[in-house]
Amino acid sequence: MIPSNKHTINQETDNYCDILPFVNNYFTQAEPLKLTAREFCRLIYNLAKLPEVEILKAEMEPQYRKRCIGILSKTLNVSRQAVLNWGSGLDFPHMPVYHQRFLGLYWERYELFLEIQRLRRFSA
Repeated sequence: MIPSNKHTINQETDNYCDILPFVNNYFTQAEPLKLTAREFCRLIYNLAKLPEVEILKAEMEPQYRKRCIGILSKTLNVSRQAVLNWGSGLDFPHMPVYHQRFLGLYWERYELFLEIQRLRRFSA
């Protein structure tokens, strides 16, 4: 058991309160996940776990960049032109950092949602 500290309220709630310092630590000290546009598109289109050769083949398909621009535009709630202004290729080098952080948060939330759905199937 994790030792009690100043974050505990009383002995009855120690089980819950013992984790508070770690939760607070996570939210205050952990740097949020940042995803580049290319990383986000690879995750969304289920390419991230493929071998590099297969990923490159998929990224070279004629409409892949257009699909990435569309998904980035919808996810970030910006115009397609704004995404195009971030640069050429799939890296979008001029993409603002706050959008990269949002994509990271979006992906973490999506994974959490999938895990909740998976766990609900077992609890039914």
